[in-house]
Amino acid sequence: MTRSPMLPAVMVTLAACSGGEAPSSKDSADSGEDSDCVDTSDMSSWYADTDGDGFGDPDVVTTACEAPDGTVADGTDCDDTDSSVNPAADELCATEGVDDDCDGETDEDDSVDAGTWHVDADGDGYGDPASAYTACTSDDIADSSDCDDDDETVHPGADEWCDGIDNDCDGETDEADALDPSTWYDDADHDGYGDADSTSVSCEPGEWQVADDTDCDDTEPTVYPGAPPICDDLDNDCDDTVDGGWRVPSDHADIQSAIDAASGGETICVEAGTYPETIDFSGKSVRLVGTHGASETVIDGGGVGPVVRFDSGEGSGSELVGFTITGGDATEGAGVYVYGSSPSLEELVIEGNSCTGEDCYGTGLYVSEGDPELHDLMLLDNQCVATSSCYGTGGFVGRSAGSIEGMWVGGNHSDAELWVVGGGLLLGDGSILGAHNVEILSNTAEGYYVFGAGLGIYDYSDIALTNTIVAGNSGEAAAVFGAGIMANNGSTPVLSNVVVHGNTSESWQWAYASGVGVSGSSTAVLINTVVSSNRELGSGSTSSGGGIWASGVASLYYSDVYGNDLADFSGMSSPVGTNGNVSTDPGFSSVASSDPLAWDFTLDAASALVDAGDPSLFDPDGSTSDVGAYGGEGAADWGWTTSIAELHAGVIPEGYVVEIDGVVVTAVDATGFTVQDPAGGEHSGIGVYLGELPPVARGHELTLRATLGDFDNEARLQAVELSVTGAPGAPDPVELTLAEAQQDIWRDVLVHIIDGELDDPAYDCSADDPECDDAELWTLTDGSDSLIIYDRCYESDDWADQVGASPLTGVMTSRWGRYRLMPRSSWDS
Repeated sequence: MTRSPMLPAVMVTLAACSGGEAPSSKDSADSGEDSDCVDTSDMSSWYADTDGDGFGDPDVVTTACEAPDGTVADGTDCDDTDSSVNPAADELCATEGVDDDCDGETDEDDSVDAGTWHVDADGDGYGDPASAYTACTSDDIADSSDCDDDDETVHPGADEWCDGIDNDCDGETDEADALDPSTWYDDADHDGYGDADSTSVSCEPGEWQVADDTDCDDTEPTVYPGAPPICDDLDNDCDDTVDGGWRVPSDHADIQSAIDAASGGETICVEAGTYPETIDFSGKSVRLVGTHGASETVIDGGGVGPVVRFDSGEGSGSELVGFTITGGDATEGAGVYVYGSSPSLEELVIEGNSCTGEDCYGTGLYVSEGDPELHDLMLLDNQCVATSSCYGTGGFVGRSAGSIEGMWVGGNHSDAELWVVGGGLLLGDGSILGAHNVEILSNTAEGYYVFGAGLGIYDYSDIALTNTIVAGNSGEAAAVFGAGIMANNGSTPVLSNVVVHGNTSESWQWAYASGVGVSGSSTAVLINTVVSSNRELGSGSTSSGGGIWASGVASLYYSDVYGNDLADFSGMSSPVGTNGNVSTDPGFSSVASSDPLAWDFTLDAASALVDAGDPSLFDPDGSTSDVGAYGGEGAADWGWTTSIAELHAGVIPEGYVVEIDGVVVTAVDATGFTVQDPAGGEHSGIGVYLGELPPVARGHELTLRATLGDFDNEARLQAVELSVTGAPGAPDPVELTLAEAQQDIWRDVLVHIIDGELDDPAYDCSADDPECDDAELWTLTDGSDSLIIYDRCYESDDWADQVGASPLTGVMTSRWGRYRLMPRSSWDS
């Protein structure tokens, strides 16, 4: 804009009323002048408005009663030659150096045409929108599209990379057009290894996708590189050999040839079938496993024995698991012979072995001078016919230490011309042993002398029996000593929570207790033990009764001796009424059958023996121990096969070990997981605590052995053993409204909430309980009710991006008195 030069200020003063006389009224009226303007003190200042912008030049002023032409009352114009310059004008950057609004400054930041500028701290040519300011001129830039002004590689138009950063500032990260996507492989069986033939390319994996492509069978969760061989007819470790190449008969014609070929450390997998051979471990540290268990995998000695031999110093690395051992014939260990060795024997059925010698020892199982691990063994229907004596026809363990965990000894028959010692099981020769969860049932013994038709404890042996049943055994001889249990020759057994019931003795000369006999220098202690209904069938000249006979010392505490033939006690004073001992009907659930194998020694709810045991001992549920085999802490270890629904119904007492098959994992967190009956429904889920990241994934099918406990007044399991048996995938969630889901019947069940929306964080559980520190949790609300979203399985920082999201899927749980939904991954939201 071109400006006129400024003229010198001229002060002009004009007389408004000439001659100094007051005008007449007529003159005033005629002239239109202010009749009140009589002297200069009444006049106003008028400023020349040359440019006609309504603002006058303060340096060109006229004093008059009324505004002369070309003047205004305002004298604040700073340039009366330019109508665009005045106090009411907009300040403009375009008129550089001009004070458009006459405020004494030029080109201010608030000029109406000032530019908006942004700092470009990283120098990438894109400005930070948070740094916006206005000014007429700036060294900064007008662009405001940078989303990270601290990183010169992040700006609109930049290449997108798989780095979790919105590189091109389009509001999304790691899009499909990123320059460095990864290849991901489907992991259908959730074992952490992917299928090379099932891929996708993206920055982040989809659910159940992994970076590894080395799985050789993506349908089997137990198959992946480096997996342990578990004898399942699969190439578990992906080395192109099924079961490590140690299958019998696929890889080796028979069991012995496989053992001979092994160098040590191998697992030999024996397929289902009957193998007519005898085997010798020959000192090899190998694991011999029947792939289909004892019911379908048989080693038959064919009248020769021992069928299986360990006598070369084998240790615990030598294992025999999952076989039936039969058809052996030998004077020692016709079934399994262990001498000077300590192998591991598990899940075996040792049956139908025989001895026809002069003296027979351990016809089913013989152990001497070793400390083997004996777990879950069945010693059944073994036969001893001896011209002299039978010692432990079902099993003999002598000069050994260690423990027996789970043993069933039944139907073994002894026929000796002289002695039968331990017709079912003999523990002796100075052994120091613990035996737990043992059942000795329906063994028969015939001879001139029978010492313990069921169980014999002999020769200075220190034996601790816990949670054991000795029932329905029978002895027939000239003299029967303890048809149930006999302790002799300086032995010191301790019987805790034992049942000795329904054993019978038939003698033609002497009968010394059909229940428990303690003779010589032996000392027996009975705690929480029941000795009941043992029968004396013979007509011998000397009969000492059917209960407990002691020529040694028998001490009883909190025990029940009841209903035995002739006398409950002989050779000792009755302890009933002292030390908590009673004589009362035990109240067993069922002992009416003629078949001892059908007897049930759990207690009726009305039994006087419930909570009547030693007050220093406790049942798994924390109550005072019951008397009998199902009392005390060890009662939990019987192993109760059950279902999730029964656990919630309280059928199994708290603290007991339970076994559940075919349950499916629905959620996993850092210390455990939840499982569910695949059929679903009410009370179909339960939580499992492991204390560490579990080796399972959602969708895995499990066989589970665990201890039943309680958390927040709801059944919980603490895992003891688990094995993955398949990967069928998680069951479909139950569709429920927000209100319906908040019931105990759905706790630990996978659900899909069909209503409600995700809301802002609105819950701090310290309001419910001061010990709770789960703050800033989210909620799902339907306007009238709300449900807490719990991040135990899936911790997310992006819930804020999903406010208003609906519906949600997850596993229901509760804590601190409120129900919660646990989403398991971003795919649940």
